[in-house]
This record gives sequence, C-alpha cells and structure tokens, in this order.
Amino acid sequence: MLQRIMVPLDGSELAEKALPYAEALATKFAGELLLVMVIQTVVVPAVASHYGEGILIDYPPRERVRQDA
Repeated sequence: MLQRIMVPLDGSELAEKALPYAEALATKFAGELLLVMVIQTVVVPAVASHYGEGILIDYPPRERVRQDA
C-alpha cells in the first residue's frame, strides 16, 4: 500500500525520532524510504554586496550531511 515514504530531516532531534517509525512502515509494506535533508543557506550581506549574491554559508557542515546520507 505505501510505496514511498518521505522523511524530511532538518537536523533536529524531533525529525530524527521519526526515522524508526518510517523504517518500520517501509519494511512492513516493502516500500521505499526517501530521506530529505533540509540545509538552510544564509546570504552574508557584507560579502554579497561586494561579490554578488552567489556567496552563501550553509549549515549544518557538509561532512555531517554526507555522513547522514
């Protein structure tokens, strides 16, 4: 019945707590589990005004995103 289950992750504990439930549902229904990590990007105004809007700082560190994937 459930073919795909998407779990949005934002790095919070609450989002992480959804993982065991989503995994159990995916196992029970032989569904696909899709994990989506949300990364907030921030434009630094002082830098952006000098170099353009392409300068971004992203959180959390990319190493954590890769480890969690």
